[in-house]
Parts: sequence; C-alpha cells; structure tokens
Amino acid sequence: MIIFYDIITALPNQTLSPNSWKTRFTLNIKGIPYRTEWLEFDEIQERLKADGFNPTGKKDDGSDFYTLPAIHDTSAGTKVADSFLIAQYLDKTYPDTPKIFPHLTTGLQSAFEDQFMTSLTSMWPFSFLPVHSKLTPRGQAHNRKAKQEQFGKPLESFELTGEEAVREWENFRNAIGKIDEYYAKTGGTDSFLLGDSISWGDIVVASFFNYLKLAFGDDSERWKDISKWHAGRWNRLLIAFDRYTSVL
Repeated sequence: MIIFYDIITALPNQTLSPNSWKTRFTLNIKGIPYRTEWLEFDEIQERLKADGFNPTGKKDDGSDFYTLPAIHDTSAGTKVADSFLIAQYLDKTYPDTPKIFPHLTTGLQSAFEDQFMTSLTSMWPFSFLPVHSKLTPRGQAHNRKAKQEQFGKPLESFELTGEEAVREWENFRNAIGKIDEYYAKTGGTDSFLLGDSISWGDIVVASFFNYLKLAFGDDSERWKDISKWHAGRWNRLLIAFDRYTSVL
C-alpha cells in the first residue's frame, strides 16, 4: 500500500496542486493501490521531517525545506518526495504497470517539462486569487503569509486588470501555442506527446490544465476560453485523463 501525502483544500475530497496531480495521475494510470493522507500547508514541514522524508530543497537561511507531493511505499519501506522522482520510483518498483517514462525518454521528458514550465509565466497572476479562494481557512492564512514573504506584497496585488490583463492572457495563450506545436508534430489533434500512450509530458500538461479548470471553474469565461485554444487540444487532453482523476 502507498500512502500519498497531499494538500487539503476546501473542495470536497479534491486537490488543487498541479504537482500533486502529477503524482495522483501517475498512481491512477498505473493502477497502484494507495490512500491519501491530507495535510494543511502549515503541517507539511514538520510532518515530512518527522516521518523521515528527505528534504526537497533549502530555505534562504540554509535550513531544510520539505514539499508535497510525497509517498510512503509501506510494502518496501521507501519514502519519496517530488513528483518526478516519485514517477521514476514507481516505474522502477512496479515494472508490470504502464510506463511513465517509456523507451529511455526520461531525459527528453524532463527537458519538455522545463520548456512547458516556461510557458506558464504569464498564467500565474491569473490563478493566485481563484486558488486562494478554494483553500481551507487555515490554508488561506498560510498562503497569504507565504506570498507576502516570497514576493513582498499582498496577495490581492497580483490581480491583473484592463489592458495588462488582456496582454498577459494573450501572452499565456501564445506561449502555450509552442507546446501545441510539439504535440502537432507527433500527429493529429488527439494524440499524446508520444503518440497513442500517456507519458510524463502528458501528465505534466494535464496536471496544470486540470489545476486551472478547478481554480477558475468549469463555467468561467477563463476556462471556456482555454478550452477552445489550439483547436480544443487541452480540453480534449483533460477528457482523456478524466478516468484517472479518482481521489482515493
């Protein structure tokens, strides 16, 4: 059994974090039994440290930093944090399940993920407030403090309006257009990055668009707009991933 540590939200039995979605999609695609252990933002550091996970980074003061997602594979006694490392571990440990990094593509898919992340620069300000509204009260208090400490300004100051909002939204669409070109080179409008089977690159892309769909809401103008971009590719991708959205 795998224990999957995820961030609790105000949405019933639902997560928001795109990084957590990467791991949840991976587990569901592989069909590996697991259960979710929900943590508040302010519980993550002490809980993962106490449970013996390795830190995923360092704070500015040099102290260890712990992040989710994380898994504890109780059958092997192994604990892994970071969605990419988790996917690699699951591929290696459960070889009879669908491969997330098939055909020695780990390096290429890591490079694709880096490229995809650069396409999200203009998106972040649009998502901060919608995501914040869907956190628990405890999560909101932590998020507000964290954003202030990280950026030196209040959460509400990230909201874009007027011409700036129009410009940055268009910048986001154009940046994602480059990712659409990569998919188009594989063939058609309904293929995955490697053709007919899901791999890590698809999981990364689907995780972030699922994050935006949940943050904005199905009926929002923002999501309706995204769902039409690039001949509807991203909406169709989420439809293909729909059977892997179970929260166990």
